[in-house]
Amino acid sequence: MDRIINRSKCIIVCILMLFAVGCNTAGYSSEEHKEAEENIAEVTNASPKEESEKVKEELEERKEETDRLEKEDLDVNGLKETAEQAVNEDKRDRVQQIENIYENDGKYSSFLKKAWIVDGPKRESGGFEFIITGISDEAIEGYIVIRDSIDWLYWSDSEIGGETCKPFSGTITGNQAECVFQYEECQVEATFLFQENDRIEAAIRCDKLDINEGHQFHPSNLSDKQLHDDVSSTPVFFETWGEVNLVSATTDNYHSVPSFYITNNDGDILYREHCMEGFVFWDIFVEDIDQDGRLDIWTVICTDHSPEGVRMVDIFYQAENGHFYREWERTDELPEEYYGEYRVTQFCPTEDYAGISETVLTQQEAEQMLEKDIVIQDRLFVTYDSERRIGTRADRELPTKDSMITEYCYPGPVSPDIILREAHPDERLREAVGEEYYEKINGVFSNIYIGWQQFYTLEGEEKLIMHSMLTGQNFILERK
Repeated sequence: MDRIINRSKCIIVCILMLFAVGCNTAGYSSEEHKEAEENIAEVTNASPKEESEKVKEELEERKEETDRLEKEDLDVNGLKETAEQAVNEDKRDRVQQIENIYENDGKYSSFLKKAWIVDGPKRESGGFEFIITGISDEAIEGYIVIRDSIDWLYWSDSEIGGETCKPFSGTITGNQAECVFQYEECQVEATFLFQENDRIEAAIRCDKLDINEGHQFHPSNLSDKQLHDDVSSTPVFFETWGEVNLVSATTDNYHSVPSFYITNNDGDILYREHCMEGFVFWDIFVEDIDQDGRLDIWTVICTDHSPEGVRMVDIFYQAENGHFYREWERTDELPEEYYGEYRVTQFCPTEDYAGISETVLTQQEAEQMLEKDIVIQDRLFVTYDSERRIGTRADRELPTKDSMITEYCYPGPVSPDIILREAHPDERLREAVGEEYYEKINGVFSNIYIGWQQFYTLEGEEKLIMHSMLTGQNFILERK
């Protein structure tokens, strides 16, 4: 570039001299003009005419080269400017995306998965209630019900819930959502105004059905429930729900109903299920029962906490959407061929037993189980198990005795599950009892009064496999 500049300077000098030659003759004499040409020729060692032509040609070449360089420089700068502009736009887009995500996760996520009920001292009958199941950058969806309770209808797997809860969808602008849903073959409009104090102002409108009402809503909370003083709360992590609390309590209504709730730290109810009426909680456990990668919940309820007080078991399997469901596969009676007295003859520990024995079934208790007699009759059921394992209930005292083996003696009948679920028995049972026993399994039954024990029947054998959900361990029983 310096070389080009120096040569350009020389060219400029020549231009000035040529300009002087071609200037108005009024200012120069012919002798002076001739002298100037001779000076140019003297500088370039060429005739004035030839040098003038050369200078002109060189000027044209240099001008073209300069234009080309300037154009290339402009193109480079333009490309650079375009690239910088694209990068800046991409940065702005990313920042906006982050802001949208933050806004939704930090602001709108607090409105998700809660049963929204009319604000007031008591839950009002009539009106409408809703649950918001999803919020994206500008969209919203959920379920709404008119003149009923959204929580038990939405979470229930009954046909009534599916027919009554209507799905809605819409768009969000600022802190307001405009939605629609179908009700009695008419389209109903719904508006949700999100407020900072964890409240929603909502309204629904339909001229054809003469619907036009609005209310202030708050999320259904434990404080809205009439609960006994047996409330127990434990922090748990469910992949679908995140960090939540598993709360178990008995409702104080017309009948005592053991119920468990999934709540946030403010007590807002995200989910709830209930057990059989007229009982209270004995304990509640969280584990992956069917080995599908999702934690399940199983509850033990009783009439009182003594061994004679009955232990009713309910198993709630977690579905992909985070909801829980029960399976019922019971018949009226157990075939008589399985009635009889059995002796516990073999302990079949799980692979991880050594590391958990002190919390579920000690070696001493396992030895005590051997030689125990199990009675399975039409009107008499006697069995044994260790009550050492503690679940989430805070009111269950920690084991203080060397042996927590407990005898259960109940009137029959037992309740057989004649169909084995696909996940039951699973590979853990195969590893514990061995291939020979496992391949002979052809059925399973349990007693409704101590439902955490399952008895697997074996093809061609006078034996049973007794599995305890409470301890996670297995025993072989031989008919006496």
